[in-house]
Amino acid sequence: MLEKPALTIRYAAAEWRIYEPDTGHLLGLARRSRTPGPFGIGWLGKPTLNVFEAEDEPLILIVRRTWAISPKWEICDADEHRIALVRRGSISDPSDDFWASIDMDEHEILIRGSGREFARARKSADDAQLVFAPEIQSNPLTKMSVLGAVLVITEW
Repeated sequence: MLEKPALTIRYAAAEWRIYEPDTGHLLGLARRSRTPGPFGIGWLGKPTLNVFEAEDEPLILIVRRTWAISPKWEICDADEHRIALVRRGSISDPSDDFWASIDMDEHEILIRGSGREFARARKSADDAQLVFAPEIQSNPLTKMSVLGAVLVITEW
């Protein structure tokens, strides 16, 4: 899924489905869950979005809310290593150093940093069309961070 230059993200049947835009081929799924809370108290658990490849459903990405006063989401790889933090208007690296801004209106999400555009997502009533910039095509961690940010924005 992350090797594709663009993705279509559509909500259907209580999960997000991720398609290849040109063929409509299903590439991945994103499902909500809740991490266990302290002492097994379910309502204290963190909202989580798990992203899977479509075939055999291996986990590739985890997006979960952190415990903070301001809304902040951590994006982790399948081994639960943090790769990015997303908060309103920005994406940071694992050390919380800023690397991209998120600008959005009701129809578009633009992610850019250092004067360059990393990705653009056009939203409609049914889906979001995410297009990655050519310069990040060979960087799966950056693409995971961008995909996670777009899912956070469209999901919550």
